[in-house]
Amino acid sequence: MLDVHPPHAPTHTWRDFFIHIATIVVGLCIAIGLEQTVEFFHHRHQLREIHEALHREHDENVQQFASNTDELAKDVKAQQNNLIVLMYLRAHPGTPRAKLPGVLLWRNRYSEMSDIAWRAAQSPDLLPLLSSEEVSSYANLYGALSYMNQVEERSWFAISRARMYNFSDPDPTHMTPARLDQEIELTEEVLADKYNLGVCMGDVGKSFPDFSHAPSLDALQDLFIAAAPLTPSQQGELQHAVEITQARMAMAPASKN
Repeated sequence: MLDVHPPHAPTHTWRDFFIHIATIVVGLCIAIGLEQTVEFFHHRHQLREIHEALHREHDENVQQFASNTDELAKDVKAQQNNLIVLMYLRAHPGTPRAKLPGVLLWRNRYSEMSDIAWRAAQSPDLLPLLSSEEVSSYANLYGALSYMNQVEERSWFAISRARMYNFSDPDPTHMTPARLDQEIELTEEVLADKYNLGVCMGDVGKSFPDFSHAPSLDALQDLFIAAAPLTPSQQGELQHAVEITQARMAMAPASKN
């Protein structure tokens, strides 16, 4: 802010008085104009920094998203393997470890998506510098990425609880029936979380073209179907049950728009 000082000489006439007032007004206008100009360029500098930080974080998240998508199928297969081994142990207690249909593999390769730049941009001084369209788009994207992180965090805690048997005895054949039931339940929780994660990844890929490396719904269905397709004879055996179910569904009231 510029300081405007009155002239030292005394004012003797109305003309001098008005010149004095005009000088003060002009000085104030110049000071306000300079201040607004400085503030304008400062905001432009801040906006450029915000955009650069968000773009860098966006590119990092796109790469991390692609890596997490690649690892999702491997993580799911590992948990499906664990479920097979644990359910076999429950059905065949006392089976020697070497005779089990696999070994337990508590694999989890998800890496958290970053939101540091977005959290910084939400400060009261910076957020108003972004357009409403930008704020809406970033809020939707980071909301989805945050949900993915939350789902994966829940999955990681379930895996951590499932691995706790290693602290006392790493041999899964020594688990009690109750512990086996707990392990199976935790493994199913992890698979459910992984499915939700995959669905969210697919939604992000549809809404944000840069996140193109996303699983399709058909790919998720193929990945998570544990049982083999029914044979023709099995389909025939289940035909009556299928017809009963179809009849129930036909009785369901139609939705109203």
